[in-house]
Amino acid sequence: MTARQVTVAECGFNGSRLRGRRKRWKKFMIKSTGKDAYTVGSPNSQRQYSVTLSNRGWACTCPWARYRKVHCKHIKAVENICMLPEPEKTEPLVVDPVPENQCPRCDATGATKAGVRKNKNYDNQIYKCRSCKHRFSANLGFEKLKCSPVVVSRVLHSSFSGKSASAIADELRDEMPDPPTQQTVCNWIRSRSRLAALFANSLNLCLGDKMRVDGMAITASGVTLYLHMAIDDATRYWLSYVMSPNKATDDVSSLLLSAEEVYGKVPTLLVSDSDWAYHAAWEKAYRAHNYLRKKVFHHMHVHAKGDINNNMMERFNGTVRAWINHLRGFKDGKDPILEGMRVHYNHVRPHQGLEGLTPGEAAGILVRGRKWRTLVQHGRLLQKHIS
Repeated sequence: MTARQVTVAECGFNGSRLRGRRKRWKKFMIKSTGKDAYTVGSPNSQRQYSVTLSNRGWACTCPWARYRKVHCKHIKAVENICMLPEPEKTEPLVVDPVPENQCPRCDATGATKAGVRKNKNYDNQIYKCRSCKHRFSANLGFEKLKCSPVVVSRVLHSSFSGKSASAIADELRDEMPDPPTQQTVCNWIRSRSRLAALFANSLNLCLGDKMRVDGMAITASGVTLYLHMAIDDATRYWLSYVMSPNKATDDVSSLLLSAEEVYGKVPTLLVSDSDWAYHAAWEKAYRAHNYLRKKVFHHMHVHAKGDINNNMMERFNGTVRAWINHLRGFKDGKDPILEGMRVHYNHVRPHQGLEGLTPGEAAGILVRGRKWRTLVQHGRLLQKHIS
């Protein structure tokens, strides 16, 4: 992988948003008085309030929480200071496009030009490596395609932005002498999504300690299926997903375990709705049965307003549902198109809630150049090294 470490100022990355969230809560004077019990002093007065956590959720003795039944600032201060650890200060990882003259066999640069392969739609430059004498083309990751990598990257971006395969094929029909068919466009999307997902799943991310999970019902091939998804609260990074014909506890448990693999750690807070399948999966996967295991708190008493809400997850569900509705031929969760949507959401699509950054950039991964082309190139290199 051609990547280099740069400073925060050079790439425009503002660091983890967890550090910014914690600054506003450090002015509260918090003392632990027992197991899941705290005393919080108000910064604007000399009053102190008691904050406790039970199976029914958070409780505070302040008037705001007692009479209005909302998630007060004292509870939020305890969550952000005592329950969420200080995030690590790490530099972002910059993923640059692979140079055209870099040999895919020995990773040496400076290959010399060795002719041009003329195709119907574009001219493909051929290189010869000076070290291992290997001949290769400049379309790494896009081999044996009738269109250039620039065109295929644009097709991927258009498809995961909401355009159908037929609409994309109609646009290309007016631009090139030998245009691809609708089925060819679908094949491009599936094959390149596998390569990009292979590289994206190998990245080390800087995530928070609060995870949100939820599910929604979708229709695939005339059958109702349930899509369970998990995202990171701090960066909105799409961690994992599981598609099943029902809301079984084992399916949700596999979702939590796969999300834990992406995290690289066990989260501290888990937020979901009141569906009992999520609580049963939490007890099976994360509930601490002894003092040696990390304790994971589960918030399942969520509301649209007040207390704890899951509005961020509902907004994410709307994005995925709107994208799935325009798909045709979507059958099950094993379709690589769904994995491509996850890559597009995490590393290509900018997010307004993150000030124009992608969730991957908020998690410390900065992809440069044509992002889809860069991801596919590094996926092909990783595939060659694995094989």
